[in-house]
Amino acid sequence: MADSDETRTDRPSTLRKALDAWGEASASGSGPLPYFQGGIDPRNPDEAQLLWGSDLQTKVTIDRVDDGEVGYTSVTTRLGAEPVVLSHASIEDFRQAMWEAVGERDPLLPPDDVPTIAELAEQLRDEYRDLTDWSVYENDLYAQVFEFKEHRRMQVWEEADFMGSIDGYSWQEQLWSGSEWVDVTEISTENGVPPLSVRELRAHLEAFRIEAEATRPETLTPREAALDRMARAALGADAGNAKAIVQLQGKLNKTAEDLRASERENEKIRTALIGLAQRITPPAPRQPAPENTGPVTGSPTASPGGPGL
Repeated sequence: MADSDETRTDRPSTLRKALDAWGEASASGSGPLPYFQGGIDPRNPDEAQLLWGSDLQTKVTIDRVDDGEVGYTSVTTRLGAEPVVLSHASIEDFRQAMWEAVGERDPLLPPDDVPTIAELAEQLRDEYRDLTDWSVYENDLYAQVFEFKEHRRMQVWEEADFMGSIDGYSWQEQLWSGSEWVDVTEISTENGVPPLSVRELRAHLEAFRIEAEATRPETLTPREAALDRMARAALGADAGNAKAIVQLQGKLNKTAEDLRASERENEKIRTALIGLAQRITPPAPRQPAPENTGPVTGSPTASPGGPGL
């Protein structure tokens, strides 16, 4: 559920205030943030340098609009590994990501508690309230939808293991064709791809939001807008053709099955008719074979051994 206004005002409103508030509590190892050294760079108020240990450090840059903090970009570097760059829509998102970067579980989260997608969507709706005007709602596929009207949207589902416990999230992106929403990606967990964690989903949604904001039709030049409309229309036509092909394939499959069923029924009828004909039609009488009684030819002769006359 969304936080009350009182709760929201209790949260640190700037990264500087957050780091100052978390610094002392984090030294215990169970505070809002893992133990760190450093803070806001004295030479640059829009950057912070955080050191988690001898081999792990994070540089944080504040994203501003009209002097207000609207987001944060972190670059975390571990010795011997490639830097990990993440975008954060809020201080709370940044805080949770840092526990994952350090490789420890966030002690402020309930044990083994992964939020449902409805709970997470409600939290994200609250966090993004002043940053973007996407609509967040549940559709008839039980997905939470993050939608820029008549432009782009992302559907997000929760994924559960065989015991029914939520172990992550899947997503699918769609584009408005001018008349309907068309899938432009497959569902992310297809082909055995593992579901996203909370942090990974947050990062993916943030990247989607930034790209969608930058490609809104109303922000394009006339030429870009015309090309955009053509691309959307072509996408819609392709989707329509694909649906027509699926429908035609279904009709062909049904017709073939009907024909096979008809052939089976015809064979049953033919067999039954033959059996019936055999029962009601007596067999033709068989003519007896003629006896061999032909005439005897020639004259009788006396037996050589007979009596003489």
